Amino acid sequence: MTYLLLYEILIQILLPSYINDKVIYSIGALLVTVEGILVALSPQISEKGTRDLVAVGIGIPALLLSLTTVAVAYYQSIQLNYLSQDLETILFRLDNALFGFLVEVYAIGILGIKSKGTSNNGSDVEATKVQPDSHPLRASETESSPQASGENIPDLIDTVDDKFSEKKVPMLQGWLILVFAVFTVIYVGIVSYSDLAVRIGITVGGVGVLLAMMQIVLDQYKSWIVDANYQRLRKGGDENPILYALIMMKTASPDILLRNTYRLSKTLFDSQALIERLYN
Repeated sequence: MTYLLLYEILIQILLPSYINDKVIYSIGALLVTVEGILVALSPQISEKGTRDLVAVGIGIPALLLSLTTVAVAYYQSIQLNYLSQDLETILFRLDNALFGFLVEVYAIGILGIKSKGTSNNGSDVEATKVQPDSHPLRASETESSPQASGENIPDLIDTVDDKFSEKKVPMLQGWLILVFAVFTVIYVGIVSYSDLAVRIGITVGGVGVLLAMMQIVLDQYKSWIVDANYQRLRKGGDENPILYALIMMKTASPDILLRNTYRLSKTLFDSQALIERLYN
């Protein structure tokens, strides 16, 4: 946080009240490039929440704000012959603030990888041990549950085989729309400028963003399919881990019918085996 505060002080206090538009679009092109690189490197962050925050929560808004700032400054300087404007200066300050925040969160995510890797060798292991008597299980409740007993597993297998879909995934559709929108913004930005440096900056930043977004889609695609089918196939609001495990199996091999596999090896569809699949 010290670096972020120092950066904000330098940008917000030391810079003049009005900043020349040529300075703004020159620096803005650099910000677009660095932001694109950071978003492209976001898959290096292991913690999902921080990774999504860097790539989507902060990275894309920062890039869009940088592109807007560069576009307005370039237009005002080249076509309107403005030297500076208060609104554009405010946009530039906000752009730099969001850029600093993006860098800080990315650094926290990277440092989190190291701390997570070194924290599993000491007392943390002892802390995660579960005492045998701390959470007693009630065998009668487990055996009486229809989902745990396996009585409805053949019916669930037929349901998954008949109604499973790789196309009805709202999350994937939303991400594809977002990718197309970002690509359109980047393309418009590139064709709108004649300055080679600005074009290179927008291209590098845009490619970085698109690669990061596609990497997220590829990483999360199967989990989105599982979640979408689970929400669509489960009945009522009760959790059904057996159904979730069956959908995971179907997602891994969508062209193979689960009922055929069930006839060949019923042990794979034992309640305990299916529950273990959820945590392997």
